[in-house]
Amino acid sequence: MESFVALEVDGKWTHVGILHKSGNEWLVITSYNVGKNQVHGVQEESLDDFLGLAKAFVVVRITENADYAENAVKRALAKIGVPYNKSISDLGDDRMTCVALARYAYGGIFKMTSIDLVPIFARMGIDEKLARDLGFLEKSEKLPTTVRTVLPSDIVASGRVVSGG
Repeated sequence: MESFVALEVDGKWTHVGILHKSGNEWLVITSYNVGKNQVHGVQEESLDDFLGLAKAFVVVRITENADYAENAVKRALAKIGVPYNKSISDLGDDRMTCVALARYAYGGIFKMTSIDLVPIFARMGIDEKLARDLGFLEKSEKLPTTVRTVLPSDIVASGRVVSGG
């Protein structure tokens, strides 16, 4: 759901991963609703697998020092196996989307954006029943009116990254 919202709001970026090098291989730590080997949640994969069918991508580098970036990778790696957060009303660190993983790994340096989901969902034709049918709300949950999240464009526009390609 967050990717659908990101696409609707941002219009371009729908997924985020943390790129790092292990030996001679570039790997990406990210979170998927369903990823490689049908795994739901935070996982590590090759850069080629991460890019998959991507039509466009950007690599950004955090402007903080190398130790800070290395620590962010360690924090992200420690979350491997944490389930994907498909519930749009639960924002804890025990389940994570890709952008929540980036926010967690980098210690919250990215600004938070309040998004009023009701008009976005209305534009997308998603109501509470459909959100439940799609598995984004539990039966007892209500559609929230605002969700605080980091969107991919917030990371790119944060002033704390430089574009690398």
